[in-house]
Amino acid sequence: LYTAGTPNGQNLSMTLEQLGLNYETKHIDISKNTQKEEWYLKINPKGRIPAIIDRTESAEGKRREKRVFEGMAIMLKFTSARNMIGHMSSRTLSIAISEYWEIVEWMTWMKSGIANCFYRYAPEKIEYAINRYQTETKRLYGVLNSHKTKAEGGGPWIVGDKLTIADIACFSWVN
Repeated sequence: LYTAGTPNGQNLSMTLEQLGLNYETKHIDISKNTQKEEWYLKINPKGRIPAIIDRTESAEGKRREKRVFEGMAIMLKFTSARNMIGHMSSRTLSIAISEYWEIVEWMTWMKSGIANCFYRYAPEKIEYAINRYQTETKRLYGVLNSHKTKAEGGGPWIVGDKLTIADIACFSWVN
């Protein structure tokens, strides 16, 4: 797993740990633009973290190497392959298709909105930009809290009554 100590990197580590997978971590120093180096761009042409080399054996028992980049894609790949997109703690895919798509909706919601760290890592602090993104982040926290309050049972989970990758994806950003 090529990653850094950012929310994008944290949610991948949490997912792989929940799945009980063995993996190695290689720290990518984003402050030194390691992710823009030629060797890394072969793994992730976008030049961002996270990325991973999947060395899972094929159904025929052959060892293969497949690069996977973008946090959501990595989470979906590894949980789908193990039938654990839904309730990770039960280690089964015991969810309805509508629940699956709700998980994807919340993961997409997270990536398109709440996972914006523009103001956090910007080299120049621009008041307008900071205010805009902080206001939007507060609004999105309200959306999430409102959803969880209205969700069936009003429990701690975003979808259903158990931990899913939607919870992990959002947790690292709201924590």
